[in-house]
Amino acid sequence: MNISGIVLAGGQSSRYGKPKMFEKYKGLSFYEHSIHAFKAGGIDDISISTNNQLAPYFNNEKADILVEDKKHQGPLYALFFALHHMAKKNEWVFLLPADTPFVSSSFIKTVISHAEKAEKPYDAFVPVTGSKLQPLHGMYHRRCLPIIEEMINNNKKSMYPLIQSVTVHSLFFSKDQKDFLNINRKEDWFI
Repeated sequence: MNISGIVLAGGQSSRYGKPKMFEKYKGLSFYEHSIHAFKAGGIDDISISTNNQLAPYFNNEKADILVEDKKHQGPLYALFFALHHMAKKNEWVFLLPADTPFVSSSFIKTVISHAEKAEKPYDAFVPVTGSKLQPLHGMYHRRCLPIIEEMINNNKKSMYPLIQSVTVHSLFFSKDQKDFLNINRKEDWFI
């Protein structure tokens, strides 16, 4: 499979009070944990999707920087922008948020393994924890691009209409799995 790893790092971090993707955990910025998980999980083509305000602050030689042409448009737009830029070289885009410092390479390998073994073509592989969809940890095929573009043209920002409009393979994980724990507020460190 040809896969681009995309770290979603264009949010406002309004609940955290400052750009949380640059907070440190075990000596690495949050976003670097996502890059590391991709690399160790077998994905070498990695980009950070962000905005022009944050772009200068990323310092990582292991990932390219994709500067979205419109900032703070949400994850659906970030996926559209990434697919648009990656579609010529890779069929798939694997998303990870920049605020999940506990994400692991074994999670990446598990999702890729399911995608490689799928018996029919799916447009997306989306994790589910308990009963909660985790679309920001999903893999999306480039055939989703025209569907996403139409949704954006209709002012949609959520990932959920996309999930309802494409062929999705759900991957079930424990509701307590730390790979999905995102840090939205400073007090989240004490969970």
